[in-house]
Amino acid sequence: MKAFNNAWEVFFRHGVTDHAIKELCRLYISKSVECEYCGGQRSVLARQLGATEAQVDEILNFESSERFDERERTALEWAMAIAWDPTLAADDLWDRLHRHFTEPQLVELGHFIALTLGQQRFLKTVGIRHGEVLADGEAGLAPQEAERLREKRSSAAPAVTP
Repeated sequence: MKAFNNAWEVFFRHGVTDHAIKELCRLYISKSVECEYCGGQRSVLARQLGATEAQVDEILNFESSERFDERERTALEWAMAIAWDPTLAADDLWDRLHRHFTEPQLVELGHFIALTLGQQRFLKTVGIRHGEVLADGEAGLAPQEAERLREKRSSAAPAVTP
């Protein structure tokens, strides 16, 4: 878990690509691979920068949603190409990527998308949920995931006898 967290710290929280774009790509991957652990998390920083639950609700339909601007849609299309169909990375996508991102940002974002995909598939494969491995708090959880964790904790609490 330390290696997982170290890589995550370097590529998600730091770097040359803005955090909000990385969070959208992370959420796209989470929702498209149906990783409940990662799909139930939210970046507090991205929320402070304007990310909304309404965007998360429409992330799998980003291509037709009006909640995403051209730069966000371009990054999400690249995430889709990396995760599902490399043939989507045609000249048109590369032109848009280069219009919105520098070479260092593209390298970092591509690596981050691939890292995210691998990590989320691993978590889903081993069935890890919030509160099962680390002492997870509720900060950074989606509202419904925070509620599920509270319910789990309250049902696991020992009964108090008088």
